[in-house]
Amino acid sequence: MAVYQERAKERIKKGLRRMTNIVEKGRTEDFKEADTRKIVSDILCEYLGWDRFDNVTAEQMIGSRFADYVVKTSDEEVFVVEVKQIGLKLKETHLNQARQYAVDEGIDWIILTNGDDWQVYRTTLEGKVPVTKLVFRVTISDKTMLPAQKTDLLYLLSEEAHRKDEIEDYYQRRIALSGENLADHILSPEVMNKLRIAIKNTTGQNLKNSEIAEALLMRLFLPEKITDDNRKAIQKMKKEEKKTVVKKKVSNEEV
Repeated sequence: MAVYQERAKERIKKGLRRMTNIVEKGRTEDFKEADTRKIVSDILCEYLGWDRFDNVTAEQMIGSRFADYVVKTSDEEVFVVEVKQIGLKLKETHLNQARQYAVDEGIDWIILTNGDDWQVYRTTLEGKVPVTKLVFRVTISDKTMLPAQKTDLLYLLSEEAHRKDEIEDYYQRRIALSGENLADHILSPEVMNKLRIAIKNTTGQNLKNSEIAEALLMRLFLPEKITDDNRKAIQKMKKEEKKTVVKKKVSNEEV
């Protein structure tokens, strides 16, 4: 880890107690949205390392679309920040305005926050439809999350992390290790053939690829993580296996 990265994480770690106190004060005194925006601005600038004047633009408006804050560098806009009143439970519907702003301006990341709960979304276009996916969240007042975990996640929002686009790397790693992606690769013909051969060598059982695939999905993956593509892959295996059986039968009859 580079020195600047260590210093950034240390700054965030030390600031967590101060952040927690500010959040508690805001909740106790029922801060309104304008006061919550001040909390968010302080966290962005004092602890996440963004310059208040060069990097953080307040109340940015393009046409009819409005953003509470836009975090930017001299080269690009990095985050759209949507702020809600502290204590308000955040909902995905709160993203509507920020999502459209992000899509129109080509910004990949949205932060939805009430000062305490920080939800970080990646926005993409599927066809012409803007889609936002929750990548991670940090609740500053959460006593069940270790300070080190909070520090590592908040660090991804820092100016220092942006230098090497570490948040994008984190996101791509999450995709690579997702159940859906792992299932897609496990169900590939290359992997299934090797598994079938290995199982036969160790157990003596001559199983079909589709049998192994179904067992893998049922026993290793949560039902809600099994995709239509996974099911189609198994159906394709079964069709190929039937074709092989028919070919063998025809070949035997010819002999």
